[in-house]
Amino acid sequence: LIIFLGIYLFYSQMEKPNAWVNLNFALAAILSARLLNWTKSQVDFKTEFLRNTYLASTFCLIPYGLYLAVNPKFVSLSWVCASIFYFAMNFLLANRKYRWMGILNFLLVLGRVFLVELASLDLVYRVVSFMGLGLVLLLVSMAYARRPRRAEDLRA
Repeated sequence: LIIFLGIYLFYSQMEKPNAWVNLNFALAAILSARLLNWTKSQVDFKTEFLRNTYLASTFCLIPYGLYLAVNPKFVSLSWVCASIFYFAMNFLLANRKYRWMGILNFLLVLGRVFLVELASLDLVYRVVSFMGLGLVLLLVSMAYARRPRRAEDLRA
């Protein structure tokens, strides 16, 4: 983890930010978190802090990498796609952390839509942005409403 963070910090100080490099760091972080989860029964130390740190770095690196990679008109759309990815990971892996990453990423999208896009985008892009965001939020909430509740969801 220290090596990963050190390499990223060194890269970010020495080079101009590159979208694909940031997304590759995010991919490395999420794969590391998954590998730690798969091997947690085989290691003698607690991996929860390491996994959480890798997931937090993924949460920061994906929006930043997408911000650098896509046209400014489509940044919010790409962030919505990242939120959908997080929710899909939650459904596939039954891991509550991905759900929280998706919710927090939606809050990031809402902040961008209200603070940046209302002032800078054309009317058509604003309408499409609001309609798309509302549709995705509605679909995600319907998916969670139809999903059967598990005992661990009731505890939290």
